Amino acid sequence: MQSGRSGRTDKQVDAHFLCSKCEHLFSKHGEAIVAKHWGTHHEFPLLERLMTIRPAEMSVRRRLFVPNQLPDDLNSALYYFAVSVFWRALEWPVPEPGIKSIKGACTGAQLEKLKRFLLNPQGYIEGFLLVADVNTQPEMNGIMSLPALMAIPNINGIQFDLLGIRFMMFVGDNLPEELEFLQRRLNRNFIIVTSDHSGSNSAKQVAKFLHDNDID
Repeated sequence: MQSGRSGRTDKQVDAHFLCSKCEHLFSKHGEAIVAKHWGTHHEFPLLERLMTIRPAEMSVRRRLFVPNQLPDDLNSALYYFAVSVFWRALEWPVPEPGIKSIKGACTGAQLEKLKRFLLNPQGYIEGFLLVADVNTQPEMNGIMSLPALMAIPNINGIQFDLLGIRFMMFVGDNLPEELEFLQRRLNRNFIIVTSDHSGSNSAKQVAKFLHDNDID
């Protein structure tokens, strides 16, 4: 495994990053499976599957699931894929001008944990909480962003959006109160939720950009 670049942008990332062996590993355990389940404006296989399952918890805004409610290969692939994207973003050596680096979100020891998992994927990684937030509003499924630090005071978190799925990784023991409660209640390091992304801060930022630049 070698190094790369990160930030919240739609700019193409084109630098050589991984050897062919690691690219194959990342695809086999993550992307090849997840790519069959992410969303378009016409279908969203992951959401459709979740809507047939009784959630572990429900609130006004969200339905919450635990990974073992999905087939093992799918829940493992979602987790592996997210970790692989976060690891690449954390290890990319030189940020592109105008793209804020997320280096420093993990310690060297934490990065080593991610790397060991990617090379030998078993279970979940202690000291990290991953949330996969699956969008329920079809018009929002086209949004994509590279990993960026979350704007939450005193919380060490990174997130990215990809075709209807928002992956959020929280590093260390400091968690938002709601997530800390859910992690204790469910005893999980990986949680899957469904929600309407059109009301999220990310969607509001996109809407503001379109308005400010008079884009229809």
